[in-house]
Amino acid sequence: MKREKVGIGEHLKGLRDRSKLTVAEVAERTANEVGDGDLLCIEAGHVQPRSHALRALSQVYRVNYVGLLVRAGIIGRREMTAYLRVAQ
Repeated sequence: MKREKVGIGEHLKGLRDRSKLTVAEVAERTANEVGDGDLLCIEAGHVQPRSHALRALSQVYRVNYVGLLVRAGIIGRREMTAYLRVAQ
């Protein structure tokens, strides 16, 4: 059986759930870089997150920022590979 790709909003919701954080706690931990209303809209798939929001969320959830950019479609896998080469 083929696994269906999870959208960025659903992925972020899963990360928040696994972290056992409320929306308000995430907003606080991002220093309100990502407001609770914004996070709810992103998680529901109503809006596409911007790169600065993904950076803040990657720090809260302790996940790879570039991986979130790829999952959100902001950069492609080719750009990710080039970014990782430069970062080393």
